[in-house]
Amino acid sequence: MTGDLNVPSHLDWTREAAEASDEEFRDEIAWPVSTRLEELGFRDTFRETHPDEVEFPAYTWTPGYPPPAMTDDEVHDRIDYVYAAGPATTRDSVVVGEDSTISDIVVEPWPSDHRAVVSELGVVPKPVAELDPLVATDSPVYYPGEPIEVDFLGAARGDRITVAKVGRSSVPVRVVPTQSEAGTVVVDDSAGIGRGRLLDPGEYAVNLHGHNGATASTTITVRDRAEQTTLNLDAETYSSGEPIAAAFTNASGNATDWVGFYRTGETPGTIASRFWQYVGGGQTPTEPVVDGTVTFSADTPGPGMDTWPPPPGDYVAYLFEEDGYRILAETTFSVTG
Repeated sequence: MTGDLNVPSHLDWTREAAEASDEEFRDEIAWPVSTRLEELGFRDTFRETHPDEVEFPAYTWTPGYPPPAMTDDEVHDRIDYVYAAGPATTRDSVVVGEDSTISDIVVEPWPSDHRAVVSELGVVPKPVAELDPLVATDSPVYYPGEPIEVDFLGAARGDRITVAKVGRSSVPVRVVPTQSEAGTVVVDDSAGIGRGRLLDPGEYAVNLHGHNGATASTTITVRDRAEQTTLNLDAETYSSGEPIAAAFTNASGNATDWVGFYRTGETPGTIASRFWQYVGGGQTPTEPVVDGTVTFSADTPGPGMDTWPPPPGDYVAYLFEEDGYRILAETTFSVTG
């Protein structure tokens, strides 16, 4: 289990660490998240390989945002983790970031307000034939004519991937053979049944069929082109400090869909967004919003917002899907001095 948990660890906030620190608030604290994970059998892989919390504090928060910008009263801590459980052996765990005094691996420029943790584990993989069958698509939403990329696991010779409309019948409208135990197939308009015809808008089941019927399934939605996702700003050019309202329609229906600003020429995912919010507003996901507006201004809380306004220049606003970098819609704007 990996992630930015935003909480410290009881393995760091020990009596020894408190006595070695010159920060008065440091104390021995049994932080509940790390304590509970330990009770459940999870192992903190960094502390497995670096058990001395005084010698190796391994602060992942924070290099600043953008690095090295940070306030003088910032509290530094280790809040990003790689946990392991079960029959795995931790071989190594390191911190990746911008500062060689803290990071084992230095990357410049560093694109995040967190440093990263990379752990190497030794495992004995279970044979594919013993794994539960699985299918997953590269998106929950498609438009007529778009190819559907399907990952599958646990297939057998003669199995096939089928796509059938939900609520109409179980008769498939697309069929693609798997050809291997695990892999990826692309379902498009040239795939078997219904060849040459676009999928009608609606909900579809994507199934992994074995000799005895469906063994795994997931669902997708095909939208009418008229329902295509849009993202529009309330202006094309903004004066420095002026609020920016981003209105979107037909988002994918995830609470973690988000809007982010990048400089023109920057590639999302390779560098952190300049400013961002979830579709429900703010930087904590609330509820799915399909159609809505988020406003960026000096009053908007969250990382990056304390550097408002954006410097003068050209930008791209993106609407992304589900905490990732799949672009649902985009538009451009400029900021003047």
